[in-house]
Amino acid sequence: MLVKEYVRLAQGKVLKKKYRVQWLNLGDKNSKFFFNSIKNHQCRSKILSIHDDNGTCIIEEKKVNDTIVNYFENLLGG
Repeated sequence: MLVKEYVRLAQGKVLKKKYRVQWLNLGDKNSKFFFNSIKNHQCRSKILSIHDDNGTCIIEEKKVNDTIVNYFENLLGG
C-alpha cells in the first residue's frame, strides 16, 4: 500500500516539473491557469490517510508522516 502511495507521489513530482517547463516555455506569466493547475495538483497529491502494517487507518498528519518514514526505514534498513 505504501509503495503505491510513494509511486503516485513520485509521478506527481514529474507532473509538477512538466507544468514548470510548460510555464517557462509560455513565458514566465503568473497566470491564473498555472496557479490553479499547481494548486489542484497539490490538493490531489496530498496523503490524508494511510493504513499501517496492522491495517489500522491513520489520519493524523504527524502519524501519517511517521508511518511512511518508519516503513521506508524498515524497508531500506536506515
